Amino acid sequence: MKNVLLFLLIFILGTDVGAWPFNGKGIKGGVEGLLKCVVVVSTDDSGEEDVESDDSSSQNEKFNGAGIIVDKSGIIITNCHVVDSSDRIKVETYDKREYSAEVIGKDSRFDIAVLRIKTDKNSNLTPCKFGDSSKVRVGDSVLAVGHLLNFKMTATSGIVSYCDRDLSEQITKIGAEGDLVSAFIQTDALIGTGNSGGPLFNEFGEVIGMVTIFMTGGERPTGPGFAIPSNLINKLLKQLTQYGKVPRSWLGLIVSRMSPEVSRILLNRGIGYYVSAVSDNSPAKAAKFLPGDVLLSINNEQITEKTNVGYLLNNLVIGSVIPVQILRNGQKIMLSVHVGTGKEDEYQFTDDDDAGKDLSYEKVKGLDFGVSEITDELRRVFNYSPEESGVIVSFADPRNVNLNVGCLIKSVNGESVNSVENFKKRVLKNQKAKRNSIALCIKDLSKKISYVAIPCR
Repeated sequence: MKNVLLFLLIFILGTDVGAWPFNGKGIKGGVEGLLKCVVVVSTDDSGEEDVESDDSSSQNEKFNGAGIIVDKSGIIITNCHVVDSSDRIKVETYDKREYSAEVIGKDSRFDIAVLRIKTDKNSNLTPCKFGDSSKVRVGDSVLAVGHLLNFKMTATSGIVSYCDRDLSEQITKIGAEGDLVSAFIQTDALIGTGNSGGPLFNEFGEVIGMVTIFMTGGERPTGPGFAIPSNLINKLLKQLTQYGKVPRSWLGLIVSRMSPEVSRILLNRGIGYYVSAVSDNSPAKAAKFLPGDVLLSINNEQITEKTNVGYLLNNLVIGSVIPVQILRNGQKIMLSVHVGTGKEDEYQFTDDDDAGKDLSYEKVKGLDFGVSEITDELRRVFNYSPEESGVIVSFADPRNVNLNVGCLIKSVNGESVNSVENFKKRVLKNQKAKRNSIALCIKDLSKKISYVAIPCR
């Protein structure tokens, strides 16, 4: 029993345990060689001078997180949220040497920061070795190293629980725009406060990810941890060291996600994306994208349930011309668009005081709303251009939150609509297919395009 407790204590403190047993294989050179590429990262913006103390085990000492040495010259990576906006950053290496660090590049949307420390002839930095994160598989053994719950250099083991985890729905904030990282490596290795910015090693001692998030109900870890994959880190590292930031590609598309019900009707899968607006004077405008276009592939990458479209659109090669396949009026179309950079998508909302006036309408069997032809008078009332086609929603049940009087229905189940008669045929076709819902592409009173699923009996 005494030996068991001793082993656990050694393991928690992260000291060298020789050829540490790792899924029956072990790591050449032991764990200590891996610990040498991990650093403690702390900040101090109190404005006070550092006070020297020999008591390195003070209970009041706090660490922001960890970092990974990537180059002997003093280049270190960590999470952006670890250093935040501090200009007083301290790095402590495995051999207890302390250095002041400066941020040479960071990107809050990817939650990554690149630090540089000034080395001297006595510095003996050990850079990590990166592995290929595309080869990571569920069940692979992994080792996380960080300062778990304020214990320096703690090593915890586990397996890869999931690859390419998209956290855009579960995590509301990772840095500033964390939804762009769509391929987190999920692990069951114990990860908590102090692990942020630290490495996730594979069984060969290679860094396959940088720990960024853990699920918790408080400070202590209660759920899985997530790491940014190494292949993405390498790409970002080059951009951050060269430019100090990650340039954004820009097409001028505002993209929205369909409801699962609409997506299943149009695409026969649970997730789909469509163009809700196209920015003026944008590459997308020049390429003739239209609101309502459904995205099928971007730069030859098919859009599936795992795809993070926001990440794809913001990380295209700037200056290149890429193909984008869309679904428009039931037809697959390939468009070519020139990739721009660095702009924000925006569009104007319009309102009309006459939008709620009484209208005549035609009720369609099986639906709880009525439609009418789009006339010149209705175009004026609801501010639709002469080029707009479709049918106007002229009666809607107040309980139907997806449709309002004045909405323009542009398509039914992906097929365009240009008259009430045409609309009724599309609805009848849906009923003959024995579907319980119908997918409508609508333009609302704010002139925003969206897809909604409506009960159709």
